[in-house]
Amino acid sequence: MKYLVFFCLICLVIPTKGQENNLINNLNFRIGYFADVGLLFYKPNYYSDQRPYWLPFGNNPKSEGKIKGGYSLSVGYETALPTGFTLSVNLLKARLSSFFNDPLALYWDEKSFTNYYIAEISFKKDLLNNANFSLLPKVGLFYRHLIFEDISYAFDTDGYQHILRSLPEFGKKYFDDLGLSFGIDFRYVFQNRFFAGLSFGTYLILDIGIETINVSPIVGVKF
Repeated sequence: MKYLVFFCLICLVIPTKGQENNLINNLNFRIGYFADVGLLFYKPNYYSDQRPYWLPFGNNPKSEGKIKGGYSLSVGYETALPTGFTLSVNLLKARLSSFFNDPLALYWDEKSFTNYYIAEISFKKDLLNNANFSLLPKVGLFYRHLIFEDISYAFDTDGYQHILRSLPEFGKKYFDDLGLSFGIDFRYVFQNRFFAGLSFGTYLILDIGIETINVSPIVGVKF
């Protein structure tokens, strides 16, 4: 949270032209729906059908092929470039929940949480050129830090693959990725410099593919 406050303060002191008819900067905020849709397109290794016979439970039906949903909070700064494009910098935090899929089915009714921290830089172009309405497709790059709660087991077996002992261990996994972002904003600009609208975005991890989407209302102010 302190980084978001610092980011907002920096944006507020950036020099601008300041004329009423040439408001080239804006500060915007979003609170919306964030989801991991990766399981709709691929299955991780633990969904393999080649599991040993001593793990007979398969996959948790509450999690297999399901969308992991949650909320997102973000703040962004945008400035118009002489080329007609808009440069956008955005910071986002999201928190998702899903059911565990541990191999012994001991925690299938318990939920795990995943936290996303995303820093994004993108370019937008207004397709409408209207005084009040804007339609802004975007393309950009992002860096993502992910914290994922998981369960791991230490299995001891005899020579016949019979389980002698299994110890569950709760822990967190950390991932850092780079990727491409795509999206589109629809906005209505009021006469008092404020604007509101709807934003849609998706994040493509370079070594995975499309994994997450973000849908949120957007509000902001031009200056």
